[in-house]
Amino acid sequence: MPLKIDLHVHTNYSYDGFTNIDEATARAKQRGLDGIAITDHDTIEGALNALERKTDIIIIPGVEINTEKGHIIGLGVTEQILPRLTLLETVNEIRRQGGIVMVPHPYEFFYHGIGPGETRSIKPEAIEVINSSSLLFSFTKNLNQKLAESLNAAKVAGSDSHIPETIGNAYTTIHTDSMQLEAIIQTIKNGGAIPAGTKTALGHRLRKIKLQIKRKVEFYYSSN
Repeated sequence: MPLKIDLHVHTNYSYDGFTNIDEATARAKQRGLDGIAITDHDTIEGALNALERKTDIIIIPGVEINTEKGHIIGLGVTEQILPRLTLLETVNEIRRQGGIVMVPHPYEFFYHGIGPGETRSIKPEAIEVINSSSLLFSFTKNLNQKLAESLNAAKVAGSDSHIPETIGNAYTTIHTDSMQLEAIIQTIKNGGAIPAGTKTALGHRLRKIKLQIKRKVEFYYSSN
């Protein structure tokens, strides 16, 4: 049976994440997902924490790294990768660990995407065709799809969730009968993935912004 996995989820291990591990796994199950990839900003601690727990869903360990050129995701990695390395150094480290290089939101420059030119230069295994958080959802979806086709890269999808309510807004159907990480990673590499999903609702966008402002205010007052 094909697996439905949201390949881009942030937890409270990200500086801008507001979902704890239990909330993430519970919400994924509620949305009918078979798994999630935990891709926190510049840290794999959230992913490793989730792997240590007994969950009813598949956990793909990952990380969204801030390189010198912008953000890039490593799927299937379990060792910390230093942020702000060169793009090539980051890509090489992801592949050294046997992971997949996945380019998130390549046309979303406000989200620190690396851009189509840099994407072409690294020839990623996967491109996030659907990102629920995209501000210009339909427009970027079409551009992302054309970019993936031009590079013969796997087309994948993720919610880019930072709050529990948005987990599963986008997901990737992976055509494998195995629930093992290695098989899932290999299937994505081989093109056995189909992206699906919708854009994040305005109310959820506003809730995330409200939580971010609250966190910054609390940090300011705790530091003064």
